[in-house]
Amino acid sequence: LRLQRLDSDIAEKVMLHFAEHNIAILPLHDSFLMHHEYEATLAPVMEAAFKDVVGTAPKIDRKEPNKKQHFSLNNNEDDLGPPVRDDIHELLGSLCGHDHRRNAFFAVKNTLA
Repeated sequence: LRLQRLDSDIAEKVMLHFAEHNIAILPLHDSFLMHHEYEATLAPVMEAAFKDVVGTAPKIDRKEPNKKQHFSLNNNEDDLGPPVRDDIHELLGSLCGHDHRRNAFFAVKNTLA
């Protein structure tokens, strides 16, 4: 239980750091998911949080994601689903559930500041 608490404290420090910078980050077991644009900043923040909580530098095992791309010469649906849309306004036109939760989070965060 003590180790789980340490892990929780480290994860909390990492998530709060990015929340303070308005960067969405999600914990996933012993790692984090975030937009690839901020990838370079994640490891130093994790190391600092670990060192702050545990008192020593960690060993971080970073795994490369398995990225698969599918290219099709026609616009017909295939076994991978409908074709991807390139129009950014169409993609961002309707808010999903996570968008509403993120907006609510920042609304509450701004009232507490």
